[in-house]
Amino acid sequence: MFRVNAKYNPPPAGMPSPAMWGDEAVVRERMAPYAREFRFSRHQHVFRALTAEDWIAFMREYFGPMRVAWEKLDDGQRQGMTRDLLALLAEVNQSGDQTLFVPSEYLISVVELK
Repeated sequence: MFRVNAKYNPPPAGMPSPAMWGDEAVVRERMAPYAREFRFSRHQHVFRALTAEDWIAFMREYFGPMRVAWEKLDDGQRQGMTRDLLALLAEVNQSGDQTLFVPSEYLISVVELK
């Protein structure tokens, strides 16, 4: 999802992808000068919706990065973003029907400061 969003609303030049915070090595590298100790744990969140279209509509309204991107786009770009998101969701949806069930891993990083 972050890749699709970045395609239509790229981060400023020189700004690393927010998705990189999900990599322990990146967190360690970025926080090393300030850290005394690191603790990491991986968890799962399942995105669910009645349909992929419902999920996209929800995310456009309530997920800040997607909302910002959507508001900047013209109608043709909005259609392209929707098409790209639907294609991505079709690849990762595990429901077996028209509902959406997409497990997604995320990283919790706890950094104790020096």
